Amino acid sequence: MFRSLPARCALAATLAVTATALPATAQAATDAAISTSVQSGADWVETQQDGATGSFNPGFSSFDPTPPALAAAGRHPADVANGGPSLQDAIFTALSDPSDPMHPGNAGAFQNGILSGVAAGIDPARISASENLTADLAGTYSGGYFGDPTLFNTAAYGALALNRVPAPGFLVARSRSVIRENQHNDGGWGFARATSPADQAQPGDVDVTGATLAALCESGVPASDPAVASGVDFLRANFDSATGGFLSFGSSNANTNAAAISGLNACGIDPQGAGFDAGQTPVDYLIARQGPSNGANDGSFEYADPPNPFVPDGPNLGASRDAVRALAGATFSADPPARANPTLPRRRPVPAVADGTIVPVALAVDDGSGGVTFCRVTVPSGASLAALLAAANGASTPAGCATGGRFTAGQLSNLNGRAGTWAFSVDGGPEQVAAGQAVRFGDFVALRRTSGAVPSAGGSSAGGQSGGGATPASVPAAEQAKSTPTGVASRSLKVSARKRVVSVSLRCAKANRLCQGSVYLVYRKRTLARRAFLIGGGKTTKLNVKLSKRSMKRLGRKRKRIKVNVFSRDGAGIASTSTRTVTLTPGK
Repeated sequence: MFRSLPARCALAATLAVTATALPATAQAATDAAISTSVQSGADWVETQQDGATGSFNPGFSSFDPTPPALAAAGRHPADVANGGPSLQDAIFTALSDPSDPMHPGNAGAFQNGILSGVAAGIDPARISASENLTADLAGTYSGGYFGDPTLFNTAAYGALALNRVPAPGFLVARSRSVIRENQHNDGGWGFARATSPADQAQPGDVDVTGATLAALCESGVPASDPAVASGVDFLRANFDSATGGFLSFGSSNANTNAAAISGLNACGIDPQGAGFDAGQTPVDYLIARQGPSNGANDGSFEYADPPNPFVPDGPNLGASRDAVRALAGATFSADPPARANPTLPRRRPVPAVADGTIVPVALAVDDGSGGVTFCRVTVPSGASLAALLAAANGASTPAGCATGGRFTAGQLSNLNGRAGTWAFSVDGGPEQVAAGQAVRFGDFVALRRTSGAVPSAGGSSAGGQSGGGATPASVPAAEQAKSTPTGVASRSLKVSARKRVVSVSLRCAKANRLCQGSVYLVYRKRTLARRAFLIGGGKTTKLNVKLSKRSMKRLGRKRKRIKVNVFSRDGAGIASTSTRTVTLTPGK
C-alpha cells in the first residue's frame, strides 16, 4: 500500500539507492523503498542549491518549485541552506522584489508563487505592504479562468492555488464548475479551454489531468464523483504497464508520472493499486529513473529512459524535485513541516503594516444569482468596507468587480445591482452582516448576497489581521458631526494646452482617513476625460488628467471654459463633490 511519507523518515539519507528497471513481474515498491528513494532524492536536490542566494533557480526564484518537494520530504525550506540564505529566504526575497521576472507577473507566476510560498512557510497574502499574491492572482480572474481565458491549464492551477488560501466556498465552487465544463470526452483535461463539442472530442493530457484531479479533490470533491472517476479512468487508459509510465505524446517521462501520481495522491487513490498494478507501477517507473540507470548513484532522477531528444540525459533537477514530491505522497504543494529545531516557527512572521498604509486586498463577490467576481483592490489598511467598495467601484482589477455599493442604516444593501442582505467574511472566517467592518493588510474579503439570516457585525471581523469597525449608524451624532468629511477640494488648477493636460492638486482631510474618487473634465455635459484617485488622510496629491486628441478636436480652436468635477468618498463611505471651472486654450 502506498502511503504518505511521515514528516521526517528516519531511514533514508544514509541508504544508497540501487533500484534499476524492474522486470514486468516485479512486486510493487515497498514503503521502505519509497522512503529511501524520497530521502536520497531530497539529499541530491539540496546539493543543487545556490549558496549565494539560497535559490534553486537563481534569477528566477519566484518560479522555484523546490519548496513543495522538500517540504513533502520533511525538510523545512527555512532549514535548507548551503552556506548562505535559506530557500525560504530566497523565495521570500523573490516574491518581494519588483525586479524579479515575475513582476509584472502573469497568472501562472502568481499561482506558482502561492504553491511554493505556502510550502516554504510564507503567507502569500502578506509578503509586504505592496505585495499580496492572492490579490495579484485575483487581478487576473475572469469568470473562473485566470490570465488568458482561452487556456484551461491556468484555470486548473488557479484552482490549486485557491485551495491553499482562505478562499470563500462560492469562489472555489466556481472553479469546480469551470473544471467540469472543460472535461474532455475521454475523461481527461487539456491545456486549452474545451467548452465546445469539437474541443472536448480532442484527447486529454496526462499532466493537466493530474493537476486537475488534485484541484478537484483538494477542494473537497470525493473520489467517487463522476468527474474524478472519469479522470482516473483516463489515466488508466494512458498507462503503460510494461514500464509503469504514463504516455505523454507517445512516450513517458518522470515529470508526467509525478503529475499523475500527485493527482492520485490528492484523491486518496493508490498509484500502485487497481488499474496500475498489472506490471510495473507508476511508482516503479519513478524509482527506476533514479540511481545507476541515469548514469549516477547520487539520488538524482533522470527525465526519461530512453532519453528524450529535447532534454539532456542524466541527473535532472526538475525531474528530481517532481519525483520526490509525488513519491512522498504530496500533491502540487505541501504544508511546511516541523523545523529541524522544533522551537522555531513553521511559518515566517508577517511584516507589521500600519493602518493607513495603502495595501492590495483580494475581494470576492457572490451576488446570489450566479454572478461571481474576484478582483484586486488597493485601499488603506484599516479602511472601512464602504471605503473598500468605493475603491473597487473606481479602480478594481479587473474592472467591474464591485459596483454601486449602497448602505442603508449602516448595512450594505445593494451591490452589483443586487439588493438584499449581504454577508461579510474575511480569511474564511464566520459571516456577519456586511456593515462597517474594517479591512486590513492581507485580508481576503468575501461578500455574499443571501436570503438567510446572518449574524450582526460584532466588535471585530474574523480572520487574518482584520479588526471590526463601528458602523456609521452606531456612531453618536456628535461624533458623526466631527467626522463628517469636508470633501476633496481642488486647491489649484493649472492648464497646459500644449500637452493636453489639466493638473489638479487634491488634499484629503486627515479626519477622513482616506479619499477615494475621480476627477472629471466636463464641457457642455460631455465628459472629456476622467482619472481616479486614492489619497490617504492628511495627504496631498497632484493628478495630471490628459485629454485625448479627439476630445481636443471637439473643443475646437477657441478658448473654452470647462468644469473640473471632483467626486470622492471618505473612509466611512460618505460621498462629497466639489467643482471648479478653468479656461482651456486648445493647442495645435
